[in-house]
Amino acid sequence: MYRLIGILATLVLFFAVAAAQAPGGTQVDPAAQANEDIPGLPRIQSCEELVRLLEQSSRTHFYRGRLLQGTETAKGAPAAVPAGNSSENLSNNLYVLDGAMQIVGKIEDTAPGERIYAVRFIGKKAYMVTFKNTDPLFVLDLADPLHPAVLGALKIPGFSNYLHPYDENHVIGIGKDTVQVFEKDRYGNVEAEGPAYEQGIKVALFDITDVTTPREKFAVRIGDRGTHSEVLDNHKALLFSREKNLLAFPVAVAEIRNKTASTPPWEHGAFTFQGAYVYELTLDKGFVLKERITHRTREDYLKAGYDWCNSERDVRRVLYIGDTLYTLSSSLLKANDIKTLAEKRSLTLP
Repeated sequence: MYRLIGILATLVLFFAVAAAQAPGGTQVDPAAQANEDIPGLPRIQSCEELVRLLEQSSRTHFYRGRLLQGTETAKGAPAAVPAGNSSENLSNNLYVLDGAMQIVGKIEDTAPGERIYAVRFIGKKAYMVTFKNTDPLFVLDLADPLHPAVLGALKIPGFSNYLHPYDENHVIGIGKDTVQVFEKDRYGNVEAEGPAYEQGIKVALFDITDVTTPREKFAVRIGDRGTHSEVLDNHKALLFSREKNLLAFPVAVAEIRNKTASTPPWEHGAFTFQGAYVYELTLDKGFVLKERITHRTREDYLKAGYDWCNSERDVRRVLYIGDTLYTLSSSLLKANDIKTLAEKRSLTLP
């Protein structure tokens, strides 16, 4: 219900801006003109398709009466990137549209050959993560929407699927750590770059105080290859409160037993845990793991196979009310003290 209200409110604003800013006061049909000349977007034929576009909240944003949209295109092709298209031909772009859905500002050809993994618009800036073998975090200036510009970039291993504001100068990134392999000759000299293999979950805090040189202030890694969190696909799975120094989200953890330095990066871990990871997050200490809250029983873990499988006891959401932290699965609601994280009580759901 709330999701629908949010979409409808966005649509109302979208059409209001279009009507108010149409040349000569003429009425404009945004659904018909929404991407007449926007590389990387399929032609929008209906309001239903416009709704789907607006639901992609990480790439679509309203700022100062204009619509901003991040896209990726195949080089030399104005159409959307087809499924399975090689990243070698990709180009990443940011377009600023006015109320008549005409491009009035743009940044094109960012990180050629890489894909967009995350975009976040915060105030007068935007943050974009692309990835192929390393994770460039780009800081974009939107103070003048007609002349957006790249301010700075940080290139580190791994990538962020989701970016969340911490404060004016810091951004939280949640994604995957990666390890890149290289082809070497018999003397150990690198002959060619190989692929980068996803590892466990990586949570980072980026310092954007100096926009020209963003840096990774803190980072923590969870599990090995095969670890997954719903927050990578759905930001509603994240709980964050700066006032309470609280960060929590559900994770299905895979770990490699007897892991050594020679363990290949493509090896998957075995399922070991599913539940909420609860962190204390501060600017001086970074991420401090306070507790792991699971709804599965000891017997559930003993009966589990090598791979994680969906369960009615999988924690899906974390929230707090007053001094109580709640975790929710399909079959259980569990309450923990928000300070000590000691379990208070639980309720079995029908």
